[in-house]
Amino acid sequence: MYLKKYISSQEGHKINQYKIKKELLKLIKSEFKQSFKEMNYEIPKNLEVIN
Repeated sequence: MYLKKYISSQEGHKINQYKIKKELLKLIKSEFKQSFKEMNYEIPKNLEVIN
């Protein structure tokens, strides 16, 4: 019962949107390349790359 109420309260929830500069993302990907590879990490879909 509580779970159904909670789930219905989340219907309008939107995922947070984050912005990052293209140059900074490039630097981060370069510096953490090995770690990202070992952890099978992918850049989040809700990350907006800006110039």
